[in-house]
Amino acid sequence: LKDKDEIELELDRTIEWSNKSGQKQCSIGKSVRDNCDLTNRDNWPDYLDWMYEQLETFHRVFAPRIKALDASDYIPTDLDLDGISVSKSNDWTESASIKRDKLTPTQLMQLEYWEALHELMKERKGNVPLTRPYHHYRMNPSFGISEINNKEFMLSANFRVSENSVSAGLNIEGDNAEAHFYLLRKLKKELEQELNEKLIYDPCPNAQYCFVRIWHTVPDLKDRSVWQSLLEWHYTKLEDIHRVFAPQIIALDASDYIPGETDLDDTES
Repeated sequence: LKDKDEIELELDRTIEWSNKSGQKQCSIGKSVRDNCDLTNRDNWPDYLDWMYEQLETFHRVFAPRIKALDASDYIPTDLDLDGISVSKSNDWTESASIKRDKLTPTQLMQLEYWEALHELMKERKGNVPLTRPYHHYRMNPSFGISEINNKEFMLSANFRVSENSVSAGLNIEGDNAEAHFYLLRKLKKELEQELNEKLIYDPCPNAQYCFVRIWHTVPDLKDRSVWQSLLEWHYTKLEDIHRVFAPQIIALDASDYIPGETDLDDTES
């Protein structure tokens, strides 16, 4: 795992890499939330939400890299841990609040939009689990259903300022991503009818995941007067995608997929 900078960029945090001599274990990426009162059970839902988000993020970032590891590639003298900085706190409020003055105008706008969507989701109490707001252009809630999480599906919401577009959909990852993607592609017309939306299927042949999206464009995402309608759009579409796709994903069996029978040109949108 030598791509430390890339990993930290994806995690959006500086992480700790610990390799203490004399021990038979190493640790990477401790997330610490300070000043917690664990004796107060009223705080537990918030703490559990934070912990769930950390675990999901580490799973998403590290899983494909771990699968690709080959211990024979390691040269004992090829160890470069000197100078690695250690983060003592990765509380979500630190990245969301304390470092606001370090964000670019676009990053700050993205953060504030996701904070507003988080509050709307919290108020409406729908089926899509809450996820912490960050300053990325994307947000990836889980389905909150173990049968779906185990198949490495995640919901997805995008807020692309440079393109004046937003989207809602799902990411498909893991060893069976291609099979799951094309099995869902066969249900495209049925799913579009239920959603009353056109679905964009992107197989991403050079990536480790596939996309299914609903896109929506606006004249100017910087115009905050349109945000309320966009927040309603995002909330509604995420809930609709959760409702329509969840039973189909649970029923998927990757062994039903026959490679080559894709029924989808890579350039189709």
